[in-house]
Amino acid sequence: MSTPRIVLWVLSISAFFVLMLMNLWTVPIIRADAGGLHIFDNRPFGYGLEDAKAILTALYEGDQAGLNLYLTLQRKLDTLFPTLFAIAMPWALWVMTDEWKKPFRIAVCLAGFIGPMCDLTENYFVAGLLRGGPEALTAEAVARASAFSVTKWVLDIIAGITFLFLSWNLVLQRWRGH
Repeated sequence: MSTPRIVLWVLSISAFFVLMLMNLWTVPIIRADAGGLHIFDNRPFGYGLEDAKAILTALYEGDQAGLNLYLTLQRKLDTLFPTLFAIAMPWALWVMTDEWKKPFRIAVCLAGFIGPMCDLTENYFVAGLLRGGPEALTAEAVARASAFSVTKWVLDIIAGITFLFLSWNLVLQRWRGH
């Protein structure tokens, strides 16, 4: 296996590991502290002012362990994941779409890159919501964070489905001996 492919595998596995770490460790803790509500980052259809107020009110109650985790380790992990994803996904898609017409290759690779950039932007705005607390919420701030969340999900799903389709196609080709 060539060095670039090894690097791609390491980046991909690292991104997957960070994603699993968040979804199996930090997100459940934060969600439990938020009264079982889905956190901002895990709402593919976005959230409104009332949703944000409910999440923040729950996180600001008690010892605020979930809030502190959200603002520290979760934020670091949720910076590392989209950064790794923004490198690995477009790269993998570019390699896997070598037979596609260039405009389609570029479009799907851009989805794989812009989605994680929206994730990083969403994280910035969510951190502002978290630091401000439920009393400082504005409809504009929530709408801005939510818009980046929805855009992230749409683009990541497009890139992810394309990747899964291409991977499945590759498996079938190899299984058939092509």
